Formats: sequence, C-alpha cells, structure tokens
Amino acid sequence: MAPVTGTPFTGTSDLDIDVANAQYVDNRDYHGDITKARLFIKAIAYLKTHRAQIIAQSGSSLSFAEMDAEERRVEEYISWYSSRMSKSSFTRGRARL
Repeated sequence: MAPVTGTPFTGTSDLDIDVANAQYVDNRDYHGDITKARLFIKAIAYLKTHRAQIIAQSGSSLSFAEMDAEERRVEEYISWYSSRMSKSSFTRGRARL
C-alpha cells in the first residue's frame, strides 16, 4: 500500500502504518505550526506502539530512543506554545501632543 501523504489522523484505531509513516514525514518541520506539532506527536505515539524498536527503510533508520527524544522536544514545544497563547497582556497608552 502506498503511503498517503498529507492526511492527518486523529489517533483512532482505523489508522494504518503507511498513513502514520506519511504523517510522521509530512509534519517533521512543525516549528511555527502547532497543528503540525500535534499531528507529529500523534504519529510518533502510533509508530512507537505499532512498530519494531528500530525502523529502517530506504537507507535510513529510526530507533525508539530517537523517537523518545523527538517526542520530548515536540511536547516541550506544544507546552511552550500553549503557555504563550494563554498569556496576553494589554497596556493602556496615551499619546502626548
């Protein structure tokens, strides 16, 4: 089955490995996009649950240790983004003529 690119999944049980792999690759560049970060972390969670400890294909490999490190970085980004968005400040200003 060919990977489906650009198809976000929600973590439901009907997801397959090809879609999760495509989701992982499509959303690796999540910086500046919270939606991509959330989709990326869901792909990592799915792959960690449904794949072997080391994934190797097309001359590259990815281990659980690398996925754990990536997952921590994405979680930190999501946490930072969420805290940044929940804090707003407004300053009252006056123009002096």
